Amino acid sequence: MKMRSFEKTEDEKTRCAAPSRPVPSFRAVLNRVTENIQLECFDEEDRPFVVELARIIADVLVRPDEGFVRIEGRQVPTQTVKEVYGEIEHENVLQVIRTFEKTETLIKHRRMYLQTALYNSVMETVSDTVNKFAVFGA
Repeated sequence: MKMRSFEKTEDEKTRCAAPSRPVPSFRAVLNRVTENIQLECFDEEDRPFVVELARIIADVLVRPDEGFVRIEGRQVPTQTVKEVYGEIEHENVLQVIRTFEKTETLIKHRRMYLQTALYNSVMETVSDTVNKFAVFGA
């Protein structure tokens, strides 16, 4: 009885290759992000900061799914961060801006801080709503 090799044949490699998806351009993703967060609805003085946040979001969204993104000092799978960033809307960005304005500590790594703030803005939406409900009642 002949032992089968565990290496794939060229035919198996071709048949079993993951389907390739075209990588969207940074500009196309940035345009989609600015639409999702409703850039035009922000105050004029906030727009440069909103564009900075949109660029960070777009940069993460165009990354390959493999790898990691640093969030709160820990390595989070890129795919997870992309899924969370895909949920960012106007209110999330507004929350990041207001939190950033209130921050009194020196921020040494602005981009890392903002990446985490954007990620947390989605994760904290539910707890923020629950907290407001608890404080102000029904």
